[in-house]
Amino acid sequence: MALPWVSGAEEGWWERSAFAATPQVAAAVALWYEKYKNFLGRDWHRVEAVRHALFTSAKARGADPQHFGNGILQANTALSVAPNLTLPQTPADNDSFSFFRVITGLGLTDAPPREQMFNLELTQRYLANQDLQDIIPDPEKPMNDQDLRRFMDAVIQDDQASLALRKHIAARYPSVAGTPLPDRAPRSHGHAADLVPTRDESGFVCQRVSSELTDR
Repeated sequence: MALPWVSGAEEGWWERSAFAATPQVAAAVALWYEKYKNFLGRDWHRVEAVRHALFTSAKARGADPQHFGNGILQANTALSVAPNLTLPQTPADNDSFSFFRVITGLGLTDAPPREQMFNLELTQRYLANQDLQDIIPDPEKPMNDQDLRRFMDAVIQDDQASLALRKHIAARYPSVAGTPLPDRAPRSHGHAADLVPTRDESGFVCQRVSSELTDR
């Protein structure tokens, strides 16, 4: 959902609007719960009920459904939507794209917490980095090996990504891409940092990023 006073005219608006929208939507939910608390149980049915109230009352006219979902939040209007406790449970949301699991892990079993962290950061960087979007415009569609390699290379070069993520992608590159890591230096706050093939304590091939890259 979106807020009516958020404008996309300035750089970084989507990040600030997401941070701004979260407490606004949470407040609307709290108001709705307070009004209808005597009719609600303490299970998932109340979640579906308030979701229904917010979604059906949102102002959709002129909103971009791909980026703003059901429309602009109308908290006061939502209060007039009575609880519907007959709705089915919505499937759990997914904050990642399936091909990220190919990049960050084996993709065969449930992702461990560290891989989930990397996948979430990849999603954030994909939404903020136009280069990544240009390489893979639709992450839900099949992609060829060349675009996958270009995507991984772009993540390694992304100086706004965390050091941990860039090192992890560099270590995964040979097995995922089927070729050695390209011989180039990633950008890091205006400094060049070498990716040097090495081996960790377990003997697996990995990449060492020079000390000019610092964790953030």
